[in-house]
Amino acid sequence: MQGDALTTVDGTTMKMLVDRIQIRNEGIVVEFKCGVAIEQEYVK
Repeated sequence: MQGDALTTVDGTTMKMLVDRIQIRNEGIVVEFKCGVAIEQEYVK
């Protein structure tokens, strides 16, 4: 399995886990259904 390729199974799993993805000016926030949120700033 390649680390840079997203498979159909991976995409389906992500849809089951992710509640919302917010796109902001300074970065993105991924909110999971379990309540955990990950914030990532854009690389300049």
